[in-house]
Amino acid sequence: MVQEKTAMGDVMEAPGLSDLLKGEVAVVTGAAMGNGEAIARGFARSGARVVLSDMNAEALAATVASLRSKGADVIGVTGNVASYADCERLAPKARAAFGDVSILINNAGICRRVPAEDDDFIGSVEAQLTVNGLGSVHMVKALLDQLKATRGRVVNIGSIASFVATTGGIGYGMSKGAVLLMDSVAQIGC
Repeated sequence: MVQEKTAMGDVMEAPGLSDLLKGEVAVVTGAAMGNGEAIARGFARSGARVVLSDMNAEALAATVASLRSKGADVIGVTGNVASYADCERLAPKARAAFGDVSILINNAGICRRVPAEDDDFIGSVEAQLTVNGLGSVHMVKALLDQLKATRGRVVNIGSIASFVATTGGIGYGMSKGAVLLMDSVAQIGC
């Protein structure tokens, strides 16, 4: 029986998707909670083998354990997309566990609304540009050979902030605008 409102934790029991992504290997960044967790659960429910990545080791372990308890074929790799070394460390772990990655979901991101007068303004903007913008570049570069081998797909999670200015949202808007432009450039060839 289909429930009208499926809680995020119950998506593994939702009917109708079990083989849609069978044979696919997906990496989801920022997958310990929130949107990333929901995306990872949906991919697992649809038959994909999923590599969950997040810098919050405790929450990541809990999400991986929850998915495994439902029969999902998943692993967790702790790391920070702001660190290219962490992204490079994830790539061979994904391949060793499941084979070459065929889907990359660049979901990890941060949003800090800090006024320009604040002492941490510059640090906040730099952090958002690094995680939200460069983090996506880091993951694509780290997994590029695998994605090419599988003719894989990359989904970069954007934001309305790419188009609409918000108060205190300079760093976030710039970083998500960079993600939007990265997608456009990738479509015509890097």
